[in-house]
Amino acid sequence: MEGSASHWQAPSTIERGLYEARVRGDWPTYYDLVADADLYLPQPRHQVDAEPDMTFFRTYRDLRTRSACLAVHTAGMLPIPAPDPVFVIRDLGWFAEAWEPRAPAYLVVNPGSPCEGVLPATPEGRALWRHHFEKIERPVGLAPRRRSHT
Repeated sequence: MEGSASHWQAPSTIERGLYEARVRGDWPTYYDLVADADLYLPQPRHQVDAEPDMTFFRTYRDLRTRSACLAVHTAGMLPIPAPDPVFVIRDLGWFAEAWEPRAPAYLVVNPGSPCEGVLPATPEGRALWRHHFEKIERPVGLAPRRRSHT
């Protein structure tokens, strides 16, 4: 992955920033960028249609971490549109609050890409997510970003 990354063209500024922070080993900046981004979580269409107010964690087993992980994508890294899955938009603050003790060990941002980040979901890790999310400045007086299906 790293060898081909030198020729990788980031689809947007968020992925370019994530990639550059990762290459520098600048994890505070990486977390800040993730905290300021919309995170797209894949959802099975049939479950969303049946229970639109529920969010499901579809995990995968990561060979490097040897554990269950939850994948999310930034907008530029979304797969080609298809009828299934659909994506809900969440943010890092939501994940910090919604994570349960039996949830996966890691939140993986843009898995398999040059801008991938593997964020530990321990209580300390989620506190770090919350810290970075809370320090991001957001416009005052505007309606909150709508969280919907894409």
